[in-house]
Amino acid sequence: MIKKLPLYVDLDRRRELTFNLNTEITICSAGGQGARVLETVGTNHNEETGEDEPILRVNGENLRLYLWAALLADAQRQNEKLTIEDVGGLIDNSQAATDAAAKVLIGLNQYYGDQPKKG
Repeated sequence: MIKKLPLYVDLDRRRELTFNLNTEITICSAGGQGARVLETVGTNHNEETGEDEPILRVNGENLRLYLWAALLADAQRQNEKLTIEDVGGLIDNSQAATDAAAKVLIGLNQYYGDQPKKG
């Protein structure tokens, strides 16, 4: 089982990311149903394994959507109104985008990852 840890991203301030059912519903309601943070842009042949491996890149539009949805609970606790455009403005350099993408992917893995079997 994946241990769920708090996730933070440093933007204009340290913000906590939340991944739960509300986050998922917000993403889907905003038109992100089926939207992927990582998208395949090609393949690379791995000579060692003989397998074709996907070449992935971050989809900026979807990253902004997922990050916004994951930051809403933090914004509400701070009595902030946070729009998706606000989140895009908080990502003002490539390092911030890389860090945000990594944290979103960790959060998604925690939310969708291995779950204990019940019963």
